[in-house]
Amino acid sequence: MNSQVMDHNNVTTMSDNHINNELPIHSNTDADTQVDAELEAQAHNKAILEKYDRESITRHITQGPVKYFIAGLCILYSLFHLYITFNPMPALLQRSVHVGIGFALIFLIFPASKKSSRQRVAWYDWIWFALSLSGMAYLIYEYQDIVTSRGGMANQMDVIFSLITVVCVLEGSRRITGWILPILAGIFLAYPLVSIWTLCQTGY
Repeated sequence: MNSQVMDHNNVTTMSDNHINNELPIHSNTDADTQVDAELEAQAHNKAILEKYDRESITRHITQGPVKYFIAGLCILYSLFHLYITFNPMPALLQRSVHVGIGFALIFLIFPASKKSSRQRVAWYDWIWFALSLSGMAYLIYEYQDIVTSRGGMANQMDVIFSLITVVCVLEGSRRITGWILPILAGIFLAYPLVSIWTLCQTGY
């Protein structure tokens, strides 16, 4: 009789241990399932956001030096605008820095398309970055000649760097807002040329 009670107790103890050992497994499985569901929901929400909000399509840089370079440039950009609030500078120079650095940051932060890498800056975006800064640098370097000796009359180099800046603005706008704004800007830019051609054709 005693042996039967001991065997029964041993069986009960083994069953309890078996159940206790399996409980964490089921708990871990439920937790993993919940995490997977949350990640899937986040991915779904992100896809919807990117579909209707172009500005949400940004890079998440993982490269250490590049990440810190972009952060430092953003800080300097902010400090510049705070500085000119209390120490105004010529409007042309102020706008050149605002546009040049602003669009340089756009090419580093916003990828060219949805298929572009979100973890690193593509090599061609560094070219866009340099082009954006080139117009600013040229205007700062030639500022005195532009407003004094040339009297605001553009020479060949002025036209070249102006066209580079316009192209950078159109491409940067496309990355943020889509095609609608660059198309409208292109129509207004083409209007003077079309109007002159029309006047020449009609004889007026």
